[in-house]
Amino acid sequence: MVVYYCTIHLGIYMEKSKSYTAIRRKIIFSAMRKSVEIGRKAKCFSKISISDWSGIGDMCRLQGEIEIGNDVMMAPEVALIAMNHVFDNTDVPMNQQGERGETIKIGNDVWLGFRSIVLSGVRIGDEAVVAAGAVVTKDVPGFSIVAGVPAKVIKLRK
Repeated sequence: MVVYYCTIHLGIYMEKSKSYTAIRRKIIFSAMRKSVEIGRKAKCFSKISISDWSGIGDMCRLQGEIEIGNDVMMAPEVALIAMNHVFDNTDVPMNQQGERGETIKIGNDVWLGFRSIVLSGVRIGDEAVVAAGAVVTKDVPGFSIVAGVPAKVIKLRK
């Protein structure tokens, strides 16, 4: 597996390269394709794969294993959280029980609205739209528009 290094930068388009000069801090991506845009103050942790012509908006937070398809638009302050605290054992404090998570998969041509949140194990189908402020806890079918807390399909694009 090839690992590419990328930087948090000032909203400039980047082309595929084996390394970039650090502006603020390095982020490790398991795969990065061509013309990827990463916004200012984005925070990325763990294993992230991002495909062609996709972007991570300003101040987004990506945590855990995440796969992002082609042509994905991510508005500012989106959170993709593929990790969760374990809290099953009431005899042990929650902060001592560790974490677990499942991969978040974002399809092609998806739009994630401002301050939307996608939680662990969710798969978002191709050409879906997630409304601003939505909290996505379950899979989103392709060509659908979801909104609300928790997010529900409100309309189909096709």
